Amino acid sequence: MQITRKTVLRELKEITLLILAGGLIGGYLSCNSCFSEFNSRTLAIFSLNASFWLFFWKGNQYLSEFIQTRISWLEAPGKRLWVGLVVMVVYTLTAASIIYYVFYVVYLERELATLLSSGFLYNLIFPVFCTMLIMTFLFGREFFLSWRQTAINLEKLKSEQLASQYEALKSQVNPHFLFNSLNVLTSLVHQDPDTAVKFIKKLSEVYRFVLESRKQELLDLSTELRFVKDYLFLQQIRFGDNLKYDISVPDEYMHKVVPPLSVQMLVENAIKHNEISQEHPLTIAISVEEETLRVSNTLQIKHTREPSSGTGLDNIKDRYEFLSGKKVIVTQENGKFEVTLPLLTLDKV
Repeated sequence: MQITRKTVLRELKEITLLILAGGLIGGYLSCNSCFSEFNSRTLAIFSLNASFWLFFWKGNQYLSEFIQTRISWLEAPGKRLWVGLVVMVVYTLTAASIIYYVFYVVYLERELATLLSSGFLYNLIFPVFCTMLIMTFLFGREFFLSWRQTAINLEKLKSEQLASQYEALKSQVNPHFLFNSLNVLTSLVHQDPDTAVKFIKKLSEVYRFVLESRKQELLDLSTELRFVKDYLFLQQIRFGDNLKYDISVPDEYMHKVVPPLSVQMLVENAIKHNEISQEHPLTIAISVEEETLRVSNTLQIKHTREPSSGTGLDNIKDRYEFLSGKKVIVTQENGKFEVTLPLLTLDKV
C-alpha cells in the first residue's frame, strides 16, 4: 500500500478513536467505579484498556495485511487461514503478557510472582477471545476485498480482450486492408490463378481466425503461429521479396500458450509502421529464447505513418500482466525493434 498524507491522517484518526473508545468503554465496563471521579486509578485503567484495544486491533490488522501480501485468500485460503490464526494468536498472547507486565510490575510495582499467581493465564483468555472477533472481521474484509479486486481485474481483462478483438478485426476489415487485398487479388486472377485461389483461402482463414478467437483468453502457440503465417502470406503477395520473415520455433514450444492475436499484432505493427521497399526490405524474425518468444524487425520508420490508435502494444502488456503477472519487454537498439513475450503454460496461469 502506498503511504500518502491522506493514509497517515486516516491511520492517526483510527488510532485516536481506538484509544478513546477502548480506554473509556473498556475501562468503564471493567471498573465503572474507577470513573466516578478522575484520579490516578482512572488514568491507569484507561491506559490499560486503551493499550489492549490499540495493540490488539491495529497490531492484528497490520499483521493480517502483511500476511495477505505473502499468502492470498484466493490462491491458498486454507493456508492463509491457519497461518493468520497462529500468527495472530501468538502475537496477542505476547502483546497481552507485555501489557500486563508493564501495568502490574512496572506501574503498580508488584512482584512478578504475584502477577503469575493471580489468575494470569485466565486473564489471557479474554484477549484471545477478542482477537478471534477481530480476526473474523479482518479475514472477512480481506476476503471480500480480494474477491472484489479479482472481479475488477476480470472485467478489465474482458475489456482488454474486447479492445484487442476490435483492433484486430478493425485492422483486418479496414478499407486500406480490403483495398490492398482486392487490388492484389485482381492482378493475381489474371496473372496467376492458382495463387489467387490460395490468396482467397488465406484471406478467409484470417477472417475466420479473428472471429473464432474472440472468446479465448489463451491460445496455443502453434495455432497463433499458423495464423501469423497466413497473415504474412497475404502481406508477402502484396510486398513480394521486399518483405521477409523467419519463424524459428522448435516443436517442443508449440504447446505453450499466448494471448490470442498477440504475435499477429506485433507483426502487423512492424508492417504498418516501417518502410517496405526494394531499397529498404523489411525483415521480421520470430524465435524462442529462455522460455520467451522474441518478435523483432528491422527498424526503418516510415516518414508518413498510417493512422493508429497506439493501444496495441499496451493491450498486450495489460493482458500479460493480468494473466500471469509477467512483463512484456520492449527494446529498440542497433537498428532493430524487438518485443519479448513470456511463453505461458496453462497450469501456471
